[in-house]
Amino acid sequence: MNESPQKSVPSGESLLQFFNSVFEIRSDIQDIKNDLQEIKGIKSSKSGPEYLPVKEFMSAISIGRTKFDELVADGKVRTVRPNGSRKLYVPASEVTRYFEGE
Repeated sequence: MNESPQKSVPSGESLLQFFNSVFEIRSDIQDIKNDLQEIKGIKSSKSGPEYLPVKEFMSAISIGRTKFDELVADGKVRTVRPNGSRKLYVPASEVTRYFEGE
């Protein structure tokens, strides 16, 4: 009695769910690519600021203060403090660097 294992065939509904998931993932990837292109365009324009206040940086990459402080502590985001200033700034190039994972 040598029984071969039966192969299961996915139902039409499960295939539809799978392909919908794949489509959503591809759409998300395209959105991310578009966002990166937009960021690169902002970076390459000479009219933009060289440094961003911390709040603008956090807004640009959609994070809160706690996450920002973690990134700085881990050395993943560089900051500058002009001489004698209490205000902290982030080089504008850090926005692109953050998304590219450098």
